[in-house]
Amino acid sequence: MNSIRFDNWEKFRNIISDISNGYSISLNGLTETQRHHFIYSVIAKAGRKALYIAANDLQARNALESFSGMAAGKVLYFPFREKMLYDVEAKSYDQAYQRIEILDCLLRQDFDIAVLSCESLIDIFMPPEEFAACRLSFKTGDTVDLEKLISDLARLGYERENEVEGSGQFAVRGGIIDIFPIQMREPVRIELFDIEIDSIRVFDPESQRSVQGIDRVEILPAKEFILSKEQALKAAGRIRRELREVVSRTDDKDLVNSLNKNFENYIEKLENAEYFAGIDKFIPYFYDENHSLLDYVGRDSLLFVEDVPG
Repeated sequence: MNSIRFDNWEKFRNIISDISNGYSISLNGLTETQRHHFIYSVIAKAGRKALYIAANDLQARNALESFSGMAAGKVLYFPFREKMLYDVEAKSYDQAYQRIEILDCLLRQDFDIAVLSCESLIDIFMPPEEFAACRLSFKTGDTVDLEKLISDLARLGYERENEVEGSGQFAVRGGIIDIFPIQMREPVRIELFDIEIDSIRVFDPESQRSVQGIDRVEILPAKEFILSKEQALKAAGRIRRELREVVSRTDDKDLVNSLNKNFENYIEKLENAEYFAGIDKFIPYFYDENHSLLDYVGRDSLLFVEDVPG
């Protein structure tokens, strides 16, 4: 609808042509509403997926509302990762689960427009190939090593409980494995016949009764960073070396003692490959190269960057 209104405007046709030829375009003088309508028209006319980078999270939410009202396709909002200067365990992992689910959508190209803030653009994420390797998939008839499955779920951040009640949990009773994948609204029950999956059923976590049978289930990781023992040890080594360099440059004994005490605790946990509150601050030490959301979207996707308001 919107692109039709612009079709007869020569400048619009020129912009579409320039974008098709790989040129960058700068637009000025548009109000927020005009900008959203025009950008959606460009996206619709170009027929390509798009990443919209807003100046801040509030602007991102405004863009989400606008695009959702115009687009017939899938519009995603990527919640920004709050930066904590002190160690505190999150009371809710809902936003982290949303980010993981959207990373999966971006990687599988299952979106039309993705909206995020510039803060999210500069965040560091798992290498896309490592993220993809953390996705588990099961279908009826598959053979399963139960002990390996339990180990894999724990490695991906799922917490073992006696009974599954919320996202990111799993439970095992004999040959029955209950899992609540973070991207699903209800958990699934996998029943084994010896080592073969006999059935997969969605069930109600309150009544624990099965709702419907399904043929396949995908399980996404329940943590944003899945570290191998080798990666954790490498990160611990890097942090230890930098700590030594820092303390060697100061004569303040109290500061040195404080740094050694606090960071040795972190280093010890990393050496044991433990996940802990505040681990986010060490993300730059996890990988040899930094990866952003741009590594998750296809090269053919359009990129729109909003100016920071003056």
